[in-house]
Amino acid sequence: MKYQTVIFDLDGTLTDSGEGIIQCGICTAKEMGIEIPPREKLLLMRGPALKWSFTTLFDMTEEQAYEAIQIYRKYYTTVGLQYNGAFDGVFEMLETLTKAGMRVYVATAKYQKHARLVCRKTGIRRRLHGVFGSGDPKKHEGKDAIIARILKRWGVSSNAVMIGDKDMDIIAGKKCGIDTIGVTYGYAAEGELEAVGPTHTVSSIKELTEYLLG
Repeated sequence: MKYQTVIFDLDGTLTDSGEGIIQCGICTAKEMGIEIPPREKLLLMRGPALKWSFTTLFDMTEEQAYEAIQIYRKYYTTVGLQYNGAFDGVFEMLETLTKAGMRVYVATAKYQKHARLVCRKTGIRRRLHGVFGSGDPKKHEGKDAIIARILKRWGVSSNAVMIGDKDMDIIAGKKCGIDTIGVTYGYAAEGELEAVGPTHTVSSIKELTEYLLG
Protein backbone atom coordinates (compact mmCIF):
# COMPACT_ATOMS: atom_id res chain seq x y z
CA MET A 1 0.00 0.00 0.00
CA LYS A 2 1.15 3.54 -0.72
CA TYR A 3 0.29 5.06 2.67
CA GLN A 4 -0.12 3.96 6.26
CA THR A 5 -2.05 7.09 7.31
CA VAL A 6 -4.85 8.53 5.18
CA ILE A 7 -6.40 11.87 6.14
CA PHE A 8 -9.63 12.96 4.48
CA ASP A 9 -11.37 16.29 4.27
CA LEU A 10 -15.07 15.89 5.11
CA ASP A 11 -17.37 18.21 3.11
CA GLY A 12 -17.15 17.53 -0.61
CA THR A 13 -14.73 14.63 -0.13
CA LEU A 14 -16.55 12.05 2.00
CA THR A 15 -19.95 13.74 2.37
CA ASP A 16 -22.23 15.78 0.13
CA SER A 17 -23.09 18.58 2.56
CA GLY A 18 -23.16 21.62 0.31
CA GLU A 19 -26.85 22.46 0.44
CA GLY A 20 -26.94 22.15 4.22
CA ILE A 21 -24.06 24.62 4.54
CA ILE A 22 -25.81 27.08 2.22
CA GLN A 23 -29.16 26.82 4.03
CA CYS A 24 -27.48 27.46 7.39
CA GLY A 25 -25.76 30.49 5.91
CA ILE A 26 -29.11 31.82 4.70
CA CYS A 27 -30.76 31.26 8.09
CA THR A 28 -27.86 33.01 9.82
CA ALA A 29 -28.03 36.05 7.55
CA LYS A 30 -31.81 36.33 8.02
CA GLU A 31 -31.47 36.24 11.81
CA MET A 32 -28.78 38.93 11.73
CA GLY A 33 -30.60 41.12 9.22
CA ILE A 34 -27.73 40.76 6.72
CA GLU A 35 -28.36 40.78 2.97
CA ILE A 36 -28.24 37.28 1.48
CA PRO A 37 -25.74 36.99 -1.40
CA PRO A 38 -26.80 35.58 -4.77
CA ARG A 39 -26.76 31.81 -5.27
CA GLU A 40 -23.46 31.80 -7.17
CA LYS A 41 -21.77 33.37 -4.15
CA LEU A 42 -23.48 31.06 -1.67
CA LEU A 43 -22.05 28.07 -3.55
CA LEU A 44 -18.59 29.26 -2.52
CA MET A 45 -19.47 28.51 1.13
CA ARG A 46 -18.94 24.81 0.43
CA GLY A 47 -15.53 24.05 1.84
CA PRO A 48 -13.83 27.15 3.29
CA ALA A 49 -13.78 28.11 6.96
CA LEU A 50 -16.89 29.98 8.12
CA LYS A 51 -14.96 33.11 9.06
CA TRP A 52 -13.81 33.46 5.44
CA SER A 53 -17.32 32.82 4.12
CA PHE A 54 -19.00 35.41 6.32
CA THR A 55 -16.37 38.14 5.89
CA THR A 56 -15.85 37.58 2.15
CA LEU A 57 -19.23 36.45 0.81
CA PHE A 58 -21.55 38.26 3.23
CA ASP A 59 -19.32 41.37 3.66
CA MET A 60 -19.35 41.06 7.46
CA THR A 61 -16.84 42.57 9.85
CA GLU A 62 -14.75 40.17 11.93
CA GLU A 63 -16.95 40.78 14.98
CA GLN A 64 -20.09 40.13 12.94
CA ALA A 65 -18.49 36.97 11.57
CA TYR A 66 -17.80 35.63 15.08
CA GLU A 67 -21.46 36.24 15.98
CA ALA A 68 -22.55 34.64 12.71
CA ILE A 69 -20.50 31.51 13.39
CA GLN A 70 -22.28 30.97 16.72
CA ILE A 71 -25.69 31.43 15.07
CA TYR A 72 -24.68 29.15 12.17
CA ARG A 73 -23.64 26.40 14.58
CA LYS A 74 -27.07 26.57 16.19
CA TYR A 75 -28.79 26.08 12.83
CA TYR A 76 -26.40 23.36 11.72
CA THR A 77 -27.75 20.83 14.22
CA THR A 78 -31.37 21.47 13.18
CA VAL A 79 -31.09 22.43 9.49
CA GLY A 80 -27.68 21.51 8.10
CA LEU A 81 -27.68 17.86 9.10
CA GLN A 82 -30.90 17.27 7.16
CA TYR A 83 -29.04 17.85 3.88
CA ASN A 84 -26.00 15.67 4.60
CA GLY A 85 -25.11 12.21 3.31
CA ALA A 86 -22.06 10.17 2.33
CA PHE A 87 -21.12 10.00 -1.34
CA ASP A 88 -21.84 6.67 -3.02
CA GLY A 89 -18.97 4.26 -2.50
CA VAL A 90 -17.52 5.98 0.58
CA PHE A 91 -18.50 3.22 3.04
CA GLU A 92 -16.92 0.55 0.88
CA MET A 93 -13.78 2.62 0.35
CA LEU A 94 -13.23 3.30 4.06
CA GLU A 95 -13.79 -0.34 4.96
CA THR A 96 -11.37 -1.46 2.25
CA LEU A 97 -8.67 0.93 3.44
CA THR A 98 -8.95 -0.07 7.09
CA LYS A 99 -8.94 -3.77 6.20
CA ALA A 100 -5.75 -3.13 4.22
CA GLY A 101 -4.16 -1.84 7.43
CA MET A 102 -4.36 1.90 6.87
CA ARG A 103 -5.23 4.34 9.66
CA VAL A 104 -7.98 6.64 8.42
CA TYR A 105 -8.83 10.09 9.83
CA VAL A 106 -10.90 13.17 9.04
CA ALA A 107 -9.40 16.66 9.22
CA THR A 108 -11.96 19.41 8.67
CA ALA A 109 -12.38 23.13 9.23
CA LYS A 110 -15.88 22.30 10.50
CA TYR A 111 -16.56 22.74 14.23
CA GLN A 112 -15.37 19.49 15.80
CA LYS A 113 -18.66 18.78 17.58
CA HIS A 114 -20.54 19.13 14.27
CA ALA A 115 -17.94 17.11 12.37
CA ARG A 116 -18.46 14.21 14.75
CA LEU A 117 -22.24 14.57 14.49
CA VAL A 118 -22.01 14.43 10.69
CA CYS A 119 -19.77 11.37 10.79
CA ARG A 120 -22.17 9.57 13.12
CA LYS A 121 -25.29 10.57 11.19
CA THR A 122 -23.89 9.55 7.82
CA GLY A 123 -22.59 6.25 9.17
CA ILE A 124 -18.91 6.84 8.47
CA ARG A 125 -17.73 7.36 12.08
CA ARG A 126 -17.32 3.65 12.85
CA ARG A 127 -15.16 3.34 9.74
CA LEU A 128 -12.67 6.00 10.95
CA HIS A 129 -9.87 6.02 13.51
CA GLY A 130 -10.56 9.63 14.47
CA VAL A 131 -12.32 12.90 13.57
CA PHE A 132 -10.52 16.23 14.06
CA GLY A 133 -12.12 19.65 13.55
CA SER A 134 -11.91 23.28 14.66
CA GLY A 135 -12.86 24.85 17.97
CA ASP A 136 -13.09 28.46 19.16
CA PRO A 137 -13.75 30.70 16.11
CA LYS A 138 -11.75 33.55 17.70
CA LYS A 139 -8.72 31.26 17.82
CA HIS A 140 -9.01 30.13 14.22
CA GLU A 141 -6.96 27.00 13.61
CA GLY A 142 -5.89 26.51 10.02
CA LYS A 143 -6.37 23.13 8.39
CA ASP A 144 -2.61 22.57 8.40
CA ALA A 145 -2.66 22.84 12.20
CA ILE A 146 -5.49 20.29 12.37
CA ILE A 147 -3.54 17.88 10.16
CA ALA A 148 -0.43 18.47 12.29
CA ARG A 149 -2.42 17.50 15.41
CA ILE A 150 -3.26 14.15 13.83
CA LEU A 151 0.32 13.51 12.76
CA LYS A 152 1.72 14.48 16.17
CA ARG A 153 -0.86 12.58 18.22
CA TRP A 154 -0.19 9.32 16.40
CA GLY A 155 3.53 9.82 15.90
CA VAL A 156 3.30 9.96 12.11
CA SER A 157 6.25 11.57 10.35
CA SER A 158 5.99 10.10 6.86
CA ASN A 159 3.96 7.76 4.64
CA ALA A 160 0.83 9.90 5.08
CA VAL A 161 -1.49 11.63 2.61
CA MET A 162 -4.09 14.41 2.77
CA ILE A 163 -7.12 14.03 0.48
CA GLY A 164 -9.54 16.85 -0.31
CA ASP A 165 -11.65 18.63 -2.89
CA LYS A 166 -10.48 22.22 -2.26
CA ASP A 167 -7.22 24.07 -2.78
CA MET A 168 -6.96 24.69 0.98
CA ASP A 169 -6.78 20.92 1.58
CA ILE A 170 -3.84 20.56 -0.78
CA ILE A 171 -2.04 23.63 0.56
CA ALA A 172 -2.48 22.42 4.14
CA GLY A 173 -1.14 18.95 3.35
CA LYS A 174 1.89 20.45 1.63
CA LYS A 175 2.58 22.68 4.64
CA CYS A 176 2.70 19.53 6.77
CA GLY A 177 5.16 17.90 4.39
CA ILE A 178 2.92 15.04 3.25
CA ASP A 179 1.56 13.90 -0.13
CA THR A 180 -1.77 15.26 -1.31
CA ILE A 181 -4.59 13.97 -3.50
CA GLY A 182 -7.18 16.27 -5.07
CA VAL A 183 -10.65 14.87 -5.80
CA THR A 184 -12.50 16.55 -8.65
CA TYR A 185 -15.96 15.18 -7.79
CA GLY A 186 -16.36 17.68 -4.92
CA TYR A 187 -16.84 21.45 -4.70
CA ALA A 188 -13.68 22.84 -6.30
CA ALA A 189 -14.02 25.41 -9.07
CA GLU A 190 -12.60 24.55 -12.48
CA GLY A 191 -8.81 24.67 -12.37
CA GLU A 192 -8.71 25.22 -8.58
CA LEU A 193 -6.92 22.00 -7.72
CA GLU A 194 -4.56 22.09 -10.68
CA ALA A 195 -3.42 25.56 -9.61
CA VAL A 196 -2.00 24.24 -6.31
CA GLY A 197 -0.40 21.09 -7.72
CA PRO A 198 -1.50 18.06 -5.69
CA THR A 199 0.67 14.93 -5.77
CA HIS A 200 -2.15 13.17 -7.63
CA THR A 201 -5.71 13.90 -8.80
CA VAL A 202 -8.68 11.53 -9.09
CA SER A 203 -12.20 11.97 -10.44
CA SER A 204 -14.13 9.31 -8.51
CA ILE A 205 -14.28 7.31 -5.28
CA LYS A 206 -13.44 4.16 -7.26
CA GLU A 207 -10.34 5.73 -8.79
CA LEU A 208 -9.27 7.05 -5.38
CA THR A 209 -9.62 3.62 -3.76
CA GLU A 210 -7.59 1.95 -6.50
CA TYR A 211 -4.85 4.55 -6.27
CA LEU A 212 -4.54 4.24 -2.49
CA LEU A 213 -4.37 0.44 -2.68
CA GLY A 214 -1.85 0.51 -5.52
